[in-house]
Amino acid sequence: MDVSLFRIFLFTLCFTSFSSVSSEIKVGAEEWPGYTNQDGSGIYFELLKTIFAESELAFKLTSYHRTIDSFNNDRLDIIVGIYREDVENAIIPKWFIDTEQPVKAFYIPENTKINRASDFSNLSVAWMLGYSFDKFIPKAKDVYEVASLEIGFNLLSKNRVNAFIDYPQNVPEKLSNQLKSYTVLPSRHLYIAFKNNSKGQQLAEHFDKQMAKFHSNGQLKKIYKQRYDISELENFKPHLKQIVIYTEDLTLTGTKLALDTSSLENQIFYLIQQELSDYYFTFQVFNNIDDLHDYSSKENTCFNVMLKSPEREKLFYFSKPSSLYMGLKLYSKEKLSDEPEIDLVKYFNEHPNTKLGLIQEQNYGEKLQAQTKKLKPEQLVFMSSFKEQKFDMFNKQEFHLMLEYPEEIANFWPQISTDKIFSYEIKGLDKYVLGHMMCSKEGTSSEFIKAYDDALLKIKRTAAFYQYHKHYIDQGSIESFNQYFYDVF
Repeated sequence: MDVSLFRIFLFTLCFTSFSSVSSEIKVGAEEWPGYTNQDGSGIYFELLKTIFAESELAFKLTSYHRTIDSFNNDRLDIIVGIYREDVENAIIPKWFIDTEQPVKAFYIPENTKINRASDFSNLSVAWMLGYSFDKFIPKAKDVYEVASLEIGFNLLSKNRVNAFIDYPQNVPEKLSNQLKSYTVLPSRHLYIAFKNNSKGQQLAEHFDKQMAKFHSNGQLKKIYKQRYDISELENFKPHLKQIVIYTEDLTLTGTKLALDTSSLENQIFYLIQQELSDYYFTFQVFNNIDDLHDYSSKENTCFNVMLKSPEREKLFYFSKPSSLYMGLKLYSKEKLSDEPEIDLVKYFNEHPNTKLGLIQEQNYGEKLQAQTKKLKPEQLVFMSSFKEQKFDMFNKQEFHLMLEYPEEIANFWPQISTDKIFSYEIKGLDKYVLGHMMCSKEGTSSEFIKAYDDALLKIKRTAAFYQYHKHYIDQGSIESFNQYFYDVF
């Protein structure tokens, strides 16, 4: 895409609270017709020119990735039309600027059926070159990246592919009544980001102040015109309700919720958060589960990915299940049985020289601990709690079998070895566990849990929701995982 650098001088109303900011503001964006046009027109540019009316705006249009690089390398003050996680070290204002339509897989129902996310594995699919939709769907049979929307929908209409993945607004009118769709990724908010410095802080504060003003006096509706209802700005509540969320996942306690992190908890909460624009979240590290009772009387306090129990339900509200984790399994580098389930105590009684790796300080739950207590002391080897070290010990056969969660195997075993390993369910243990949002019964927590469940309802049948769960399951557990996933969700 050609780069266009132009300057716009506007000297109108002067905001005294904003006078200390430099008169020039460097703004970067990719060209999106109707939103960020080369000639300086478009909804997002008109919005900025209205908000920063007393400043000189220097717009630079180039590709999305180059714009992000320029922002991250301090060559821009503002970047327009981004997802929250796309930029580093940025200030994201409260107000978003638009709501992107969901990503959908379009198909011809006479030829193709997509009822669930796992159906993609048998399909040939296409999408626009440069889009990373492969992150949000299970691995398809064939993938084609096309240079234009016309080519993509043409391939679909001529049955050259089973599905074309894109946005609903791009469907040709002549095909609109012939196609059905399956949601790959739910709608997400688009933002303007400001550099994380004193100038950026003043710009962001001014932006939020003016957005609230223009929302009240109808100016936003005039700028957005027919796009206003789609943008969801009308229903945005600038006075956000704060919820404190405790978690053991350190990726959530950072400033960057993202879709490409190595944390299932982070990815699922990111999807849900997009539907909860009335709330502001603060994350805190939580390590000692024995202290839960102390938090039951604190207002608007929640815990992410918690197991439900009758005792906890007396003190806390619980959401519907938002995540599924396969239960602990027994792993071996050699085949142990043709059966998918192992009786742990019986097996070790019959194989007295076999050694089992355990983490000494880890709580494996009452059911499993009752079984391991029946094993001989010499059959137990205490392995490192550090992931790389314990998997290295297993690879070197310092113990023969190990207890682990499938998502841990899927994440870390390929980094240690290309050897195949075998997995077995353990007789008497739960096949899977469900994670819930758990909140105190004080403040507005009941209202938040309802909003959380409503958001979950929107995302749980998307391909992304399934794909993120599946990503953390080892290959030997996929069949049973699919059964449990569709039973639960």
